[in-house]
Amino acid sequence: MPRKRNRDPLAHRPVAADWQAEMNTTPLIDVLLVLLVMLILTIPTITHQTTLETPAPGPTTAALPPAVALEIDFDGRLWWNGTAIESVEALQPYFAALVAAPGPQAPVRVHAVLQYYRASEDAYKQALRARGYRDDEIGIHAGL
Repeated sequence: MPRKRNRDPLAHRPVAADWQAEMNTTPLIDVLLVLLVMLILTIPTITHQTTLETPAPGPTTAALPPAVALEIDFDGRLWWNGTAIESVEALQPYFAALVAAPGPQAPVRVHAVLQYYRASEDAYKQALRARGYRDDEIGIHAGL
């Protein structure tokens, strides 16, 4: 009788009966030792208490008065806390009262749109001219 051929490609290799896959535990042990060392080093700092003497609170400082808003519109109009001012000379009494007030100086916040608007208006006109618009068309389309 002819011998049957084994179709398993690995059948011709001898297999040891006692062979067994094992996991390499060296990296696991290394990580656990590092964690243990870190724990040993951090526990004393967590449980250690330091008494810190802070200075007694001193007198409180007076609160700053509310900021003054000085606005300059794109057309040059002046506004002091929302109140329209006719000219720059009319601002003198407002600044004099601000300086003469007792206590801490009130901050003045200035919002000036005039120079920005003029610079952006000129740049916008130049960009439109570069695209072929005429000056009479620029006033119509740009709202200038």
